[in-house]
Amino acid sequence: MKPALYRALLVVILFFLCVSSKTTVPDRAEDVKDLNPFELLKLGQDVLQLFPHEPQPADVTFYFTSLNLSKPVLTTSTKSMLDASKKTKILIHGWLENHRRSWYQGIADQYLETGDFNIVEVDWETVARMPYIYSAKSVQIVGQWVAQFIEETSLLPGNVHIIGHSLGAHVASFAGKAIFSSTGQKVSRITALDPAGPYFRFPTVKPSERLNQKDAVVVDVIHTDAGFYGLEDPAGTLDIYVNGGGRIQPGCLDFTDHVPESIGDILET
Repeated sequence: MKPALYRALLVVILFFLCVSSKTTVPDRAEDVKDLNPFELLKLGQDVLQLFPHEPQPADVTFYFTSLNLSKPVLTTSTKSMLDASKKTKILIHGWLENHRRSWYQGIADQYLETGDFNIVEVDWETVARMPYIYSAKSVQIVGQWVAQFIEETSLLPGNVHIIGHSLGAHVASFAGKAIFSSTGQKVSRITALDPAGPYFRFPTVKPSERLNQKDAVVVDVIHTDAGFYGLEDPAGTLDIYVNGGGRIQPGCLDFTDHVPESIGDILET
């Protein structure tokens, strides 16, 4: 076995050993210790060498829906359908996912029941299905493409609310950063649903290199798996630790279901 491949396999093994070694659930999110050894960051670079694919703009697609549409449609042919005067909700999935996730439809339906919004569903599946470290290191460029979409469609930052789950929360973060850098204005709100913790909790990762409270006018973070797959430290202007933020949540089918059934009630503001 090639040394690079061997070290890459160690990355995967170490990650799951770190997660599985956590046998108890702390009562408070702040008591959760870092699950990943510092050396994992260095080993993770080997994964990038094994998968040299550079993200391309075509790897990120955008689907649009509104009260006038029965289902989301690709925006490549419908950009003119977005009404820039309306408030816009942009949904961004996490690792290993795509725009067909059921929570996309659930959140879109709940918003459209309360008002006439632009709903944009981001699909970055090609990048999100790569090894975790690769996907995590790619959230910045994906976020920049989301920001580019916002500008190209003439959406007003003050009307934009970005909702990201897991790695998608960090994509939302970089979209917010890019919009502010380009326009001098912040998007109105970023809602981070259980923002991803692995890699982003390393001491070498600065707040400016992940989700933080400066990314939007309001950054609300909903912690439902803090210290395991999700960030445990406060990262927004408002951090909500649902039932203490721990891994076991009422209404979740299993440990991979990080979005509680009541999330619509939290977002309905």
